[in-house]
Amino acid sequence: DATSSVTGIASGMDISIGGLSDLMAQAQGTADADASTVSGQATALAAQQSMGIEDLEMLVSSDSDLSAISSVFGGANADSTANRADADMEFDATGIDGISMSIGGIGSLASTASVNGSADASSVSDMAQASADMDATGINDAHLFSSSDGDISGTAVIDATVNSINIGTESIDKAFAFGDFDAEGITELELGVGGVASLIGQAQVTVDMNASSVQGKAEANSAYNDNILESLNQITGLGNVELDGASVGSITGMAIGDFTTTADSVSEDASASAAQSMRGIENLNLDLGGSGTINAIVNDTSYVSASSVSGNASATASVDAIGLDGGDIHIAGDATIVASVNAQSDAVASTVG
Repeated sequence: DATSSVTGIASGMDISIGGLSDLMAQAQGTADADASTVSGQATALAAQQSMGIEDLEMLVSSDSDLSAISSVFGGANADSTANRADADMEFDATGIDGISMSIGGIGSLASTASVNGSADASSVSDMAQASADMDATGINDAHLFSSSDGDISGTAVIDATVNSINIGTESIDKAFAFGDFDAEGITELELGVGGVASLIGQAQVTVDMNASSVQGKAEANSAYNDNILESLNQITGLGNVELDGASVGSITGMAIGDFTTTADSVSEDASASAAQSMRGIENLNLDLGGSGTINAIVNDTSYVSASSVSGNASATASVDAIGLDGGDIHIAGDATIVASVNAQSDAVASTVG
């Protein structure tokens, strides 16, 4: 069911606490779909949304410790002997989407969102198509103020496997594997800290995709969206952040990608492509009253391979990677700023005929 969802703390909550606060919200969804047939078309759709906290207003007079965990697990599997097979996986996890907090003491907030699954389609005599649309966001739309120290972290993790395999009887019996994968650690954050500030946002995406056909074409595209002409996987550690800190501060944004995209055909053309847009920290507006440390890190590995025995083969790998991108930074004391990008892309195409 495309509308299936789980929520830890639903929208509209207003919480006021006169002393110490320790609050934890967790939402975990599981979606599995299996379809198998001999003569008919096999179609499997696994769709699930998960939300840790949505639109929360909170007032805490003393120290506060808040954590949110949102996760989705599952997959789609479709098998057909004499007809087409389609497996589609649509997962979306958000740790916190909308929060306003005022904390009279030390504030600690940690949020994690993760999606993990596989889509597998196989057909003996017809087309096989496997797809995934996966999104993970640690923290989105947060307004936080802490009178003392503030420690904020948001993590987004995607782990996906997409496989399409067929034998086919003619050239139009294609094996097609595709997907769109977007992850953000923290985005749209307004943060005020009266003491020491610590902010960490991390987004990590791992994708293993393969399309394989004997008689038909094989195509694998790990950055494909039906609604976007030129799709990119968007992976951002920290995005659109405003931080006003009275003392020292440490800010870290990390974007990590690991993509393997392969396509192979015996009789027809094979094509494989991957494209990522990576940002460690994007649009940081910072004002610190003491010293500051900024680490903006991007690590991306992409291997793309296409091979054909009798047809043509094409492989394309592209990445747009920036460690620290945009913003306005003011640090009253000493400053250490590190922007690091390590991107390795390999595209290999081979053909015999």
